[in-house]
Amino acid sequence: MIKVIDEKELKKEIKKATKLYIDFHWGLQPDKTYSSEIPDPPSVVIDLGYLRAVIYETVKKGDGSPIFYIHSFDRIFPILSTDPQGRHLFVSGGNFTIKPEGIVG
Repeated sequence: MIKVIDEKELKKEIKKATKLYIDFHWGLQPDKTYSSEIPDPPSVVIDLGYLRAVIYETVKKGDGSPIFYIHSFDRIFPILSTDPQGRHLFVSGGNFTIKPEGIVG
């Protein structure tokens, strides 16, 4: 079931998301903001294992070009799961937060 929110709440959530983006990218503004409908996770997922680290590529203010960032997780590790069709990945649990310095924890 998809959660429906009113226009005021949507604008509030986009503002929050934009701030997190700007903080995480060290002051860079997003190219665009938008909302999308993401369906609820499936009722059944297959745990693939503990997520010990993540590597992603992005541009943060001052980088000049895309850079790979690597973040290791501390205990309690998040769990990486997939749907029964093996088409979507889910990260759940763990002890981490998203901060300007990156993924912490």
